[in-house]
Amino acid sequence: MRDVYAIFGTLLAIGIAVPGLLTACWLLFPQWVEKSAENLHSHTRSTFLIGLISTTIVTLFALVLANLPLPLAQFIAAGSGLVAVAISAIGSAGIVLHMARRLQTHSELSLSAAFLRAALAFTLAAIFPLVGWLLIAPICLVMSFGAALSVWRRRRVSEPTTTEPPLSIEI
Repeated sequence: MRDVYAIFGTLLAIGIAVPGLLTACWLLFPQWVEKSAENLHSHTRSTFLIGLISTTIVTLFALVLANLPLPLAQFIAAGSGLVAVAISAIGSAGIVLHMARRLQTHSELSLSAAFLRAALAFTLAAIFPLVGWLLIAPICLVMSFGAALSVWRRRRVSEPTTTEPPLSIEI
């Protein structure tokens, strides 16, 4: 009976924590989440491809470092995995924002209420046995990582690189 309680408690904790994390990402990084949602809507295939390639590279990098006998390498492997998950959280908030806007078109909810409902639906879909674990969660993880990385890449590319001459003061 303890096993049943442990599983139920874990699923309940995930169901509460993940929507909170996604909402926090939306409130703390609104521009990045907005651009992630736009990328997911307009560039779905390239976002998935960027995410797939990047996830593969980060996973291989972390696995190689984690299997080295050096504690520093294992620490770097764990840190790179943590950074990748943090970046994916911003992209996941973009997926949820996209879902919230679609939900908002079918109802008269405010964006924040639609976001919370979409975050809960996103979380419940990901923790659904077998289909969520093996299909929805991996695809969403790859898409969210690709969306967040493409926002960061486009921001770096689109920043103006003009250099203004220094101010001259005439006396």
